[in-house]
Formats: sequence, structure tokens, C-alpha cells
Amino acid sequence: MQRIGEEVRRQRASPDELRLLSLVAVASVYDARLRTRDVIASLELPAPNCTLEQFEQEYFLRRTTEGMYLEGLHPIRSNILSCLLIQPDVNPWLDIVAQALPLMLEEDLETFILHAWVDEDYQADRDHFLDLVVSLQPRTWSGIAGVLRSLLWVGAWEYVADNCAVLDAGCKELGPAWWFTIDLNFAAPGEGPELGEWWTTLGSLIPLERQARIKAIREAQTPKNALFQRSQEWLQALSTPPTSPSASEIWREVAEVWYWTTRLTPDKSVIDWIPENQLDASVADMPLEILADLSFALYLGDSAWHQG
Repeated sequence: MQRIGEEVRRQRASPDELRLLSLVAVASVYDARLRTRDVIASLELPAPNCTLEQFEQEYFLRRTTEGMYLEGLHPIRSNILSCLLIQPDVNPWLDIVAQALPLMLEEDLETFILHAWVDEDYQADRDHFLDLVVSLQPRTWSGIAGVLRSLLWVGAWEYVADNCAVLDAGCKELGPAWWFTIDLNFAAPGEGPELGEWWTTLGSLIPLERQARIKAIREAQTPKNALFQRSQEWLQALSTPPTSPSASEIWREVAEVWYWTTRLTPDKSVIDWIPENQLDASVADMPLEILADLSFALYLGDSAWHQG
């Protein structure tokens, strides 16, 4: 690494050679691959193939799937390279991530986002990192579903963090039965059990003082729709239809995106991003489980199409 840096300093190599290593290393720490052609297009490498061959021989990276993708040899090795290449003052991690995210194979986005979010080394960058994530406009259904699941998970993490005091109060009040004090049913209406104000139905079994405390805990809970705010805003901002599903497994992602879009952004439909004739042609070869998911999502989002 020092040799490459010295060659760049002496203008014997392009600065983007170090940038290339930074992109691959940062992505590969969390098992994400980069699209070779897009990476090369984003950099100024005088002889891209020669550079890639040299870095492969030096075990800095490897090309996979007939050269279509770039990745590190191992996440641990990539982490070591990342630590050598990333410097907060001259080559910040967030700058590399901003360039790497749009270059990633979209089915790897979810893994990268979730691992980066929980990595304690980058806690200070979390808000800016999420700004990068919500700016993504994936071009595949897998990418959309992956980012969506990541934002749902982040929303759940933030919801728990915002309600720590409420959870503690519930534990103090009912001990192991703390979850009765808080409404944790985040399913859509009719899709899950409703606890309601259950304590009012037990009469004298629960003293009025305790009933009042339980009610106060419940009222202190953050509105449940806060968990979905990031996902909702991101879905609303999606504007570009992705490429058509090319494999049966991708239809599962389509069903998931349809469901959440119908639930979170009822005024915005992405169902018409799939031509009706394409859906009809794919149904015959679709696994039953995926077909059931797709049928349910289509029924919720466009009952007329579903019945037709």
C-alpha cells in the first residue's frame, strides 16, 4: 500500500488507483460487491484492465462472475485494507461510501446498510449515512426491497431507542409481563391482535392506582407510525420503475414492495410498474409460496386487477 501511495505521489500512477482500492475495501468489509463496469466509468484509470490485473495478483481484490463484479478476498482482509486507506481528514469513510453505494450490486445493499448502521466505529456518521441511503433510487426490485427492509429495521431500532424510558417503566411496573404495558402491535389493522386498554376489563383484579400507572406508560409511548416514517418518505420519493423481474425469487421482492407501498403510501401505486401481461406470463412458473405473497399484495393494492 505504501508503494502505491508513493507511485501516486511521484505521479507514476493515477490517484484513482488508491480510490479503487478504497471503494472495494469499504464495500467488501460488509460483503458487498461492486459492478466492475460502473466502477471503471466512475474513475480515471489510464489502463483499467492492467490495474485490475495487478491488484488481483497482489491479492488486493478479485473479479467474479466473469469479471462483472469486484470484491475483496475476505471481509477481515478488506477491513485491514480499509483501516490503512481510510483517514478521517484526507479520505473519510463517508466520502467513500457516498461513491460506493450507487456502484454496489443491488442485492448486496441490504447487507451493507445494516452492517454499516450497527458498526460502532461509524456511530458519529449515522445520520449522514442515512442521508446517503435515502437518496438511493435502485434500479432493481431486489435493490428496492433491500433498502426498504433496511429502513424498516432502522426505524425499529430508533423506535426502541426513543422509548427506552417507557420500556423501563413497563419492566418496573409488571416485571416479566412488561410487554403488556406497551402496544407493540405494528401490524396493519386487522392483521394482528389488539391489546387495547386490557387493564380496564379485569375489574378489581388490578387496583385503580396500578391501572392509572399502566395507562400513563401507554400514553407516554411514541406514536407507532413513527417507526415507519423513514420507509414511508423513501417510498414516496421513488420515481423510477425498476427493471423487470428476471427470476422467480425476485417476484417475492416485488410482493414485499407492493405490500409496503400500499400500506405506507396509499396515494402512490407501484403495482403498475409491472405490465399486466408480464405478470400473467410469470404466474404459471411461480412457486406457490411466492404466488401467495404476490396475490395478497396485489389484492391489497389493486383489488380490481386481482379479481380480473
